[in-house]
Amino acid sequence: MAIFKKKQTNGFISRVSLTVKVAVVTIVIGITLSAVLDYFHRKALKETFNTQLLSMLETQAKEDRRQFDALFFGYHRSVKALANQFLLIKYIEKASWNGDTQTKSYQQEIPPWLPKVSVLKYYPEIEYALLFDTHKKIREVYTEFSDPFPASLTSLSDFIIETAIENSFITHLDVDYVIASAIVKNENGEKIATLVLAHRLNNDFLQDAMGPNKGIVALYSDNENAVMATNMPELISTGKTLTDLKAEYMLTGKSFLDYGESENKYAFLSLISKSTFDGLSVNILSRSVKYNVTTAFTLILSFIVIMLYIMRKVRRLDDYIADVSKNQLGIDCPTLIKSKNRFIRSDQIIALEYRFHSLFDKIVEAKKLLEKRAADLEHINNELKEATAQLVQTAKLSALGELTAGVAHELNQPLNGIKIICQSIMKDIQKGRHDTEELGTDLSDIVEQVDKMAAIIDHMRIFTRRSDTMVVEPVNINVLIEGSFKLLNQQLRSNNIILKTDFTPELPQIKGDHIRLEQVIINLTSNARNALKAGTKAEKRLEIKTYLSNNFKLPSSSDSVVIEIVDNGHGIPQAIKDKIFQPFFTTNEPGKGTGLGLSVSRKIIEEHGGLLLVESEDGAGTTFKIVLPIQP
Repeated sequence: MAIFKKKQTNGFISRVSLTVKVAVVTIVIGITLSAVLDYFHRKALKETFNTQLLSMLETQAKEDRRQFDALFFGYHRSVKALANQFLLIKYIEKASWNGDTQTKSYQQEIPPWLPKVSVLKYYPEIEYALLFDTHKKIREVYTEFSDPFPASLTSLSDFIIETAIENSFITHLDVDYVIASAIVKNENGEKIATLVLAHRLNNDFLQDAMGPNKGIVALYSDNENAVMATNMPELISTGKTLTDLKAEYMLTGKSFLDYGESENKYAFLSLISKSTFDGLSVNILSRSVKYNVTTAFTLILSFIVIMLYIMRKVRRLDDYIADVSKNQLGIDCPTLIKSKNRFIRSDQIIALEYRFHSLFDKIVEAKKLLEKRAADLEHINNELKEATAQLVQTAKLSALGELTAGVAHELNQPLNGIKIICQSIMKDIQKGRHDTEELGTDLSDIVEQVDKMAAIIDHMRIFTRRSDTMVVEPVNINVLIEGSFKLLNQQLRSNNIILKTDFTPELPQIKGDHIRLEQVIINLTSNARNALKAGTKAEKRLEIKTYLSNNFKLPSSSDSVVIEIVDNGHGIPQAIKDKIFQPFFTTNEPGKGTGLGLSVSRKIIEEHGGLLLVESEDGAGTTFKIVLPIQP
């Protein structure tokens, strides 16, 4: 009977879902561990809390010290900034100081050599300010108080003033002061005065340094064995000894540091009340117990809910994958698996694993196919790039072919000049005349004409050079256009075209490919020339303008350089206006033009992040606008 019951129990357990079994085990283990660990946790928590609090106090001490140093050394930065102010320098240069002049004092009144209150509020508080002349005699003083100026400050030693030039400095006079000084120089770098700032090292100073910080800090003097200042005077009074502080507070601080004269040693302390510390410790321990119980219960309950949620999602995922596998990929993934020559129902995890493997195989096959297609696309893309480069070169050579006659004329002029000079030299030689000075002048003229031809040929060589990639460099648009017209001027003159230029001087440079941009200018100007050549107007005008604009809002820049090429030709008919930028579209006769000029020009401008726009009406002329971004 017992065996039967045992088998029944085993059978029941085997039929219980994994979620329920894991939940039961989790509850048992959680309760047991919670009871065992609570004892050790309570014991260790207080020690850990003590250690952590001390560590936090140490961290806070570093931050407190950083805030104190920021104000302390900020006085030196402030005095240097004030010493460089134009207002102060001009005041001193105009001051009529002499040996008999009495020291001028300002009390609760900003002197004319300091900035206005609206500016001073951005500086650390200035309690006292002193101006010394080049003979180290005090000339003017300022205090924000109504009390007389401290006599101890008016008799500062040269050592203190010189030391405070290097950095902020603490010294003991009638009381402890923070001193900072700076040399005032004129425009020639000559010393004309010394500016000194002073602030009492007191509670106000520490409160300014700490700001809204609620921590307790104190400045402790090793020489006096007492607290000099604190930001919480209502809790800690000045004059308290280190022994008194340790009795009431936990404290930390770095080793004594030298902030001033070697005999004055100071320490910066951060403190926390021991009563506050003990109260926090007890409060945290009591809350920790409640937290542990609540956490254990929440975690167990959460785990059960999560397991139920996960199993529900697993079932949905299993059904979804089975559906996709069968209906989309044609893979049959049964939940029955073969074991020992018979089929048994597998659990959902095993079925899900099997389906994942099948899908993964399909994904690998698809990945290989995509890689092959990507390689094919890359090959096609490279061929397109090569074809594009060839189109650009073809358009460039086509434009150059149209300019050949003009270039030949430009070369013919200096050649004729050379010929005439050489004939003159030959006649002189035949007649026996050997004027060395005249011969030198003639040869200089020949060299000048040769240089002109070389410049034209070099310009053509650079223009026709093939470049598969953009060569980005700073480009002066006005200079680029002027260079382009070295190849275009004769074409315009031979067709009686009046050229007018309106260049905005000192245009910002853009970043681009000089040769490609020049190709665009030549293409558009050649089109304008052809339009004017075919027109019937008595006066043929071509105008080139450059200017700055912020009306186009290009993606890479809000400011842009605009080039306008305007002709008064026959214009572009509305019917073909949308087609002119298509490759191989041309209105010229067969054999006169490739139809690539405008298409290539737009592509070049778009590669530069710009726009190529056209405005035209049939019979009313045409305006092309090249908009290029100004990039830093």
